[in-house]
Order: sequence, then structure tokens, then C-alpha cells
Amino acid sequence: MPTQTAQPMAPPARSFLPPAKNGVDPGTALHPCAVPDDGQLGQEAVAPETVLHPCVAYPDLYPDETPPLSAGSIHAYAGMFLHDFVASCLQDRNAGEPFAVEFDVPLYRAPRDFVVPDVYAYTRLRQPRGSASTYHLKHDGAPDLVVEIISPSTWDKDVGLGRHTQLRDKKAFYRDIGVTEYWIYDPEGMRKDKVCLFEGFRWTDRDYQRIEPDASGRWPSTVLQTHWTVGPPYTVLDGRQFPLLRLLDPATNGWYLTSEERKALIVEQAALLAQYRQRFGSLDVEGLPRR
Repeated sequence: MPTQTAQPMAPPARSFLPPAKNGVDPGTALHPCAVPDDGQLGQEAVAPETVLHPCVAYPDLYPDETPPLSAGSIHAYAGMFLHDFVASCLQDRNAGEPFAVEFDVPLYRAPRDFVVPDVYAYTRLRQPRGSASTYHLKHDGAPDLVVEIISPSTWDKDVGLGRHTQLRDKKAFYRDIGVTEYWIYDPEGMRKDKVCLFEGFRWTDRDYQRIEPDASGRWPSTVLQTHWTVGPPYTVLDGRQFPLLRLLDPATNGWYLTSEERKALIVEQAALLAQYRQRFGSLDVEGLPRR
């Protein structure tokens, strides 16, 4: 069974509203959407406990549409698989407690101020979300884990070499909003700096520290309480292959399965059951074979 690692100190709480203007403190009772696009403070003040999720109350300011990924792209395959692995892990671990795992869904800080992480997860949802289809830092807080999949146009932003603005440096952005673990996955070898296929960073002592793999080449995740590992190559429909990042299942010491693998396992188990019934007959209520 993978070695468990102690949970790091949680990042400090941060305010995600703009600085106070006109003598009003936006960190108290202002609705997060009360700040218009021009940056001038609005007049609306709402008791925090009565405010709807901002993405529900102001859907025009927080649209959920993002440019679609190509259905057959390796980027899309990798993102969908990682989403499934993380969701399966949290479903096993959380024992019914609400959590969220998203793939290619906007994460807002303010109107038109957002990022779209490839995969991110909240191990515990801190407030009801209602019908919100996107996330807002003021209401939902920062995700516990983010995974970015490298693409040619964003590799420098993903790894922290972006220029000109903070949002061009996703690593700094996720660190500053309080994401506990940030992982970077390069399934197609798109990183021009050619550092590695996979690397991670964990919040430690007011900054991100690089997560080193263990002697078995596995990366420990304290958020998920398991390890990442690189499995055999996965082949997409057109024959291209890429190294598939997997999550270890602590209960079995195997991997969490893709949807295709789960379906194949169900078919295999059904075939074995049919063979058993043909040979031994059905099981009675006490679990003994009967013909």
C-alpha cells in the first residue's frame, strides 16, 4: 500500500475582492459581483449569508462557455481520464461527503477575470452551489488541487514562465489564490524547456515547493492521499499513443480505471459468471450452488 504523507499546512485565507475604494471595505458585506468591469466599486451591499452563488445571480457576467476541445485530441483524452481518476479517488475517500471535480470549467475571480484549469478538485464543498455551473473564488474558495495539461500555446504559462501579466503565470496565480497542490502534465512532449513529463508543487511555508517522486517513481499527493504514477501508453482511435498518468488505488494497490477499462471489466465478470452458472448452476439464498 502506498506510503501516506502528512498533510501540509493549509494556505492562508485570502480576500479575492479588489482593494477598498471610496472608503468602503469590499471584504465585508459587498456582493462579489458588485464590482463592475471598470473597476469602480458598486453600491450594492448584501449580507453574505443571503447572497446567491454569484454565477447564479449574475449569469451574464459569469458565462460557462469555453472553447471546445477537439474530441479526438490527446489533450481531451488526458483531461477526461484524469477527471475520472480523481473523481473515483474522492468518491472512495470521502464516504458520502460532497466534493467536486471539474474538467475545462471556468473558475472566476471577478467578472471577466477567470482561468479555465484543465482539471481541478474540491475535496470538500464549503457551501451549497445551487444551480451554478461555474465556480467563484469568493463563494467556493480555491480548489484543493489543479492539474494543467500542457499545450503549445500555454506551456510557458502553465509552468510559470509566462510574461507581462500575472494571469500569464498560472503557477503564481494558483499559488496566490491558495491552491494546495498544482500539477503539470505533458502527455505529448509539448514543453519547450523539456523538463519532464509530470511535475507537481505543494503549498509549503508561503510558497510552492516541488514534489519529488519517491524511489518507485511515484509522486505523492497529500490532497488525494495516494500517489500518481505513469502507466503504459494509451492508444487513441487514430493510432497515436501517449503516456497515461494514473492514480493508485490504495485499497487494491492497483490503478483507478478508465471508463473503458471499467466497461471491459464488467463484460469480463459477466462472462465468468455465465460460465460458472453453466457449470455449477445458480446460487441459492445461502450462497450454495444449486441446479
